[in-house]
Amino acid sequence: MLLRKDFKKVIVEGLSLFFILLFTYAAVNKLQQLNTFKNQLEQFPFVGDFAPYIAWAVPATLITVSVLFFFNKVKIIAFIGSFIIMLLFTLYILVVLNFAASIPCSCAGIFSSWSWHKQLCFNTGMLLMAAVGIALSHRRRRSNLDPTTSQSYIKS
Repeated sequence: MLLRKDFKKVIVEGLSLFFILLFTYAAVNKLQQLNTFKNQLEQFPFVGDFAPYIAWAVPATLITVSVLFFFNKVKIIAFIGSFIIMLLFTLYILVVLNFAASIPCSCAGIFSSWSWHKQLCFNTGMLLMAAVGIALSHRRRRSNLDPTTSQSYIKS
């Protein structure tokens, strides 16, 4: 039983670290190229009018969710936030693929060379990873572990 709890903990911490790295990378990339990101958003169907706000909101949200992963008490909220972020990105890709005449890409760094279908597959995988994180974090919270034995990047 202890091995099973340790394995779940390793999975939760690994997923947390992955989302921290992914979201921090994407946020820093967007902030470094803020004007380009805003200009690309202005070309996007459905969101162009809101581009100045979205250009700041996306990296701010990614950083906020990344920070939440550092605290055990709100780690489940970070996974839920990750799920929502990835769901929104995925839904947007689906809408653009099905209803937009042109599809500008404002993807971060290495993801900008991917096709929209490859990004859709990646996002689907991220949704599944976030769902696993939610499920395992929820079970860990319900298992009444002693908070002093539960480790994270920062004790909360």
